[in-house]
Amino acid sequence: MSTSVSLDLTGLSAACTFGFKVYQDSELPCAKLVTATAIPDALTDTESMKCYCTNVDADSIPVYCQNDFGFLWEKQYSAILVGRKVICDAAKMEVKTHPVQPLPSGISLPPPATPPKPTSAVVTTTKSGGVAVAGASVMTVIALFLL
Repeated sequence: MSTSVSLDLTGLSAACTFGFKVYQDSELPCAKLVTATAIPDALTDTESMKCYCTNVDADSIPVYCQNDFGFLWEKQYSAILVGRKVICDAAKMEVKTHPVQPLPSGISLPPPATPPKPTSAVVTTTKSGGVAVAGASVMTVIALFLL
């Protein structure tokens, strides 16, 4: 069983990517312990379990990703937290918190991400009783149809 989480950092700000890098750098030695012991299930190896509970640092991620779109990072962050909790619960150990790592020079927290503004749609009724929607996406038309 691999305890590493495969990450997709596409579209994340440099600050958010740094938060995930802090996690990856702290998680790698723990993942190597599991491989080195050749135990197929990480939940039976107390040394790697202790490493995950005390050394893995995911605490910078929500701080540095807070201004990025949540759909780009929250699911991955949640998977990290759940995986670590499962391991620490099995080991009957508390998850150690870590101070937020300072951003390297040249990287700053971006402004909050703003979703694109919705386009306005003009809804009119046709002579045959149908509905015409100008300037609307297909999803908007479907949503109006379902109302």
